[in-house]
Order: sequence, then structure tokens, then C-alpha cells
Amino acid sequence: MSIEAQLPARLGDYELIDFGQGRVLERWGDWLLERPDPGAAGEPALSEWEPDWIYVSGIGEPGRWQACGPGQPDCWPVRLPGFEAECCLGPGGRAGPRPREFLAARWAAERLEGCYHIDDLHVLSLFGAEGVPTAAALEAGARVTHVDADGAALAEVRARLGKAGVDYVQDGVLNFVEGAIRRQERYDLILINAPRTTYGGAAIPWDSEIDLPRLIKALPKLVSRDCRGIWLSTLDDAWTTRALAQLLREVLPGRTLEALELGVALGGRSLPAGRAVCWFDETDFLLTGSTPLTAAQLEERIEPFMTSGGAAEAPARALAELDRSQQDFVLRWMEATARTATGIAYQFVSHAARAFRLMDEEGVEAWLIHCLDIYDTSGLHAAAQAFRDLEGFARARKARASGVAFDDLANMLESFVQGLNGRRLKLEAADGLPWTDTETLFLPRVLDRMGNREANFRLMKAMAVHLWAQTWYGTWRLDPGDELARFPEPGPA
Repeated sequence: MSIEAQLPARLGDYELIDFGQGRVLERWGDWLLERPDPGAAGEPALSEWEPDWIYVSGIGEPGRWQACGPGQPDCWPVRLPGFEAECCLGPGGRAGPRPREFLAARWAAERLEGCYHIDDLHVLSLFGAEGVPTAAALEAGARVTHVDADGAALAEVRARLGKAGVDYVQDGVLNFVEGAIRRQERYDLILINAPRTTYGGAAIPWDSEIDLPRLIKALPKLVSRDCRGIWLSTLDDAWTTRALAQLLREVLPGRTLEALELGVALGGRSLPAGRAVCWFDETDFLLTGSTPLTAAQLEERIEPFMTSGGAAEAPARALAELDRSQQDFVLRWMEATARTATGIAYQFVSHAARAFRLMDEEGVEAWLIHCLDIYDTSGLHAAAQAFRDLEGFARARKARASGVAFDDLANMLESFVQGLNGRRLKLEAADGLPWTDTETLFLPRVLDRMGNREANFRLMKAMAVHLWAQTWYGTWRLDPGDELARFPEPGPA
């Protein structure tokens, strides 16, 4: 379901006066302009329009601006909310910033407000146009990369906003994005106001059905870990907000998607200004906080990573019992692992709460990396088994913390045993009790019977000596029952 996002009819020196029959009447500063607009449906409210400039075009003829009186300028300064601009009459009926730029700027300011946890906010503005969103991002304290293929428009924005805090890039959007990915650049907010057909002063063709999906598929390689969101708008009626949202959901699952029908409100009517989809984290999961997230909030976040509908409910309830830092840890790793395989993210989320009951954060991370290693070498089925064997991993980790591992001692023990009588014996790890076949000493894989590592190390050496003695003196051939029968009390013996 789409939400209406509208601007008022008046914004500083701009005012929407009337619209209908495919045309609009606007005031820019002291001058009235009449121009075409495909979204201006219905009948005008006013019986007569008296513009100072009118954009006219004929069949097979290029359009042009026509003055309705003498001595009228074709470019003049205007003041807009938080923004000073030039209203210059351009090709295609262009005159000043489009309404959706102001809506994008308003959204960007909201998303960047209070981002004190990000040291260097970096915003990417694609199809930068008049620079309204760029100005809003600068005002919020961000550093902006402003990309536009139109050199003249880029120069105008640079003249208005200055050089401080903005990287101005004259390039085609897809070409720039490919380069940014090669340079491994990441952005904390991405603003995209895609054109209908052409851009860069109408010099670069834009096939919305082909180029927009290409651009969206590149977004996962551009967002930072703490990305505050993506604004994606288009004027192309071929794209519905539902279709745009689906494309974003496929490449960047796990966040809130808000569909917006953009417009300018006028006397109970609305002049369409395009449509947009916003990708963001409405509960600010990545911000530092102490209040744990509720099961409902968690369920909404992890639902896209589940393999079937309703599967998120049980993990969400379990994760709701964790503290906030543990929840944030799980959610960050969920998104990271989903870029490798959604099945891995599902397995991790399903077992994460239980993992935190058995281990600290360092242990949980070690367990996850262990499972990822198994996925890389043996595939998803083996990795899923490793996720389920959580208790076994936790026991082994606990044993390693105070115990000793055979692999860490094998070389030293082999030299030690050989030094007892000069005979070289093989040593191997075994599950269960230590034993020997006279050629090989089988010692515990992990030994954690004593209270600390030093004591366990001495016990491992004692086991090795005992097994060596069996091979040297032949005690491995004795019957334990017969030997114990020689003692008055076989049990204690």
C-alpha cells in the first residue's frame, strides 16, 4: 500500500496556481509559467490563465518557451525553503527544481538527523539535478558525492552550494556506479531521482525498464554497514511502487520498505510528482541503545530471511529475551551472512538465542565463523548440521578455555615420548579414553578434567608416559581384572 507524500502548493517563491488538461500554471518568483505536465489530469479550476511565459510545441517540432510580453527574463533567482536557486527556462519545459527533489530532501534530512554515531556521513546523490537533496544533506553535516551528466547543471549547483563538503562528478550514473564499486566506495545514504527517458541535458538515453533494475542490483555493493537508507524515485508510469519495492527487497532484504505516491496538494486536488520507494530501518536497529527490541519488532526484521511464512515468530520471541547489544549483534550478522546465502542467515537466526545462553559474544562469533567455514568447504547441508550441533561446539570451546588440545601439544609430546627410551611412537587424537596398540598412543582430543590449563597439561603428559610404559614394559597385555584381584580392595585400587 502506498502512502501519499505531498508538498504544499506554496514553497517560498514557488506556488502551484492551477493544473489540468496536461498543463500546469506555476509562479516562480514574480513570473507565471505555463508548461506541459503528463500528470496534470482533469479540468483546471480557473477559467483563464494569464502566464508570462508559455511552453509551446507542435507535432514534429521541438518545444520552446514563448514570452507573453516584452522584456521578460528567461532566468532569475528564487528563494525556496533552505535553498536559493535559479529558475531558468530549459528544454522540455524545465523550470527550477522538481517537487520530488524537495520531498527527497525532506526525507534525507529526517534520516540524517541525530546520526552522531557515524563519524563521517557520506551521501550519494545520483541524477543530482538542481541539488536540492544535496543541499539538505550538507545542512545535516554530511559529505556528499553529487553525480550528474549535465555539465551546465553541475556548474550551476557548484556555484550555489560551493565546493566545501561536495564532490561534483560529471558522469553517467551507471558508469559512475561501476567505478564506485571497483573503488569499494560505500555510502551512508543514497538518493536516486531517476529520469523518465533521458538525462544529462537530454544527452544520455535512459531505458527505465533495463537501466533501473541494473542500478538497483548494484546497490548492495554501495551501502555502508550503517546505511541510513535509500530514496528511489521515478517519473516513469511504467513502474509501480509495488514493482520498485520488490526489486529492492530482492537485493536488500530485511529492512523497512515504504512506498510513496508523490504530489503537490492544491485545493483538495493533487498534482502527481512521481513515485518513490524508501528503504530504511524504521526502528534504528543500528543505533546504540539500551532498550531491547520487542518480539514484534524483531519478527518484522527477520521475516524476510525465513524459509516459510510464520517461521520468524519463534526465533523473534527467543531473541526478545536477549539484551540490546546481543540483539544488534545478531541482526548485523544476519544481514552480513545473507549476502553469502540466505539459508545461512536463517540457520544463524534460528539458533542465535540458544547460542547466547551457552557462550559469550566472542564464542557466538567463533561458532558462526566455524559454521561459515564448513559452508565454504562442504555446502549448506553440512553447515546446517554444524549450526544444530551448537552444544557440542560450546562444550569443546569451554574445554579449550581451561583444558588443552591434542593438536596444540602433539609435536612436543612426540619428542617427549621419544626421549624416554629413544623409540619413536606415533601419537594420534582419539575420542574417549586413552589407549595404545603398541605402535600408536591415542590421547584425548581435548582434555579438561582438571581446574586449569597447567594441570591439564601435566595430566596429558602423564597419560602419554603411562601409555609409553605399557608399550615398553608390556603392561598393555595384562588383564586389568586379574591384576586388580591381587589387591585387598580392588575398587580403590
